[in-house]
Amino acid sequence: MLLEPYHRNLGKRLVKSPKLYMADTGLAAFLMGFESGEGLLRHPVIGALWETHVVMQIVKHFASKGKTVPLWFWRTGQGAEVDLLVEHGGRFVAIEAEFSEAPDETALKGLDDLQKSYGEDCLIAGYIASRTQRSYPLSDKLLAAPGSFIDPFLE
Repeated sequence: MLLEPYHRNLGKRLVKSPKLYMADTGLAAFLMGFESGEGLLRHPVIGALWETHVVMQIVKHFASKGKTVPLWFWRTGQGAEVDLLVEHGGRFVAIEAEFSEAPDETALKGLDDLQKSYGEDCLIAGYIASRTQRSYPLSDKLLAAPGSFIDPFLE
């Protein structure tokens, strides 16, 4: 799947090249040479595979409902990033994928930077899709949520 970058202002210094995600994270791990889960869990690439897993969960969620929803990512030239933006009428549900069981406020940096760039009202909601078992608030609009079960938070 090809995910395009989001940018309202073409003159801003934003990353404008798309991201490519492989739909099957197990196949992706195998093609990278991982033969067991233990080796993968200790490798730095696990974060990228987790991000792929979360993005594909969201793509499958909307596809199963027959919906085509604009999906984007956002990244500045300075490195601020939000992994996924689900657009609803010019506003966003923003999702950051973190391979952590207990994300904290440090995971909110990209979401904070997005709001600084586009205003507080640009977000409908924001989620840190993580390996947590239960959702919990990180701020008034932002939650840590189970990444494998992100579907209920998207509607």
